[in-house]
Amino acid sequence: MTETKGTYNITQPVVYVSGPYTTGDTATNVARAIEAAEELWQAGYAPFVPHLSFLWQMLYSHTWDEWIALDKAILARCDYIYRVPGKSPGADVEMAFAKENGIKELFPDSGIRIMDIEVIE
Repeated sequence: MTETKGTYNITQPVVYVSGPYTTGDTATNVARAIEAAEELWQAGYAPFVPHLSFLWQMLYSHTWDEWIALDKAILARCDYIYRVPGKSPGADVEMAFAKENGIKELFPDSGIRIMDIEVIE
């Protein structure tokens, strides 16, 4: 992969960051997703964080189904999906969609930093 850490490069693989959002504390969940995205970016990936739509939701309320449909439309254009650990019905739907559509998962083991992730083909 050609990259300069923390910068943009058109060849960077795009990673969809999936994980808990409304289960538990939303602010904590958003922070965890951003933390994962930062590590992915520093590792040379271009992360997409759907959790950042929380401001959009505050201004224009949409249903869970509408957000999932939008998430799938974006996820379909990604090279990888990364799952932030934790209970999440939405992330479960996204993971199933990724698997059905051949989107590879960046798979973290417990205690492993994202930069050391194994790509599951």
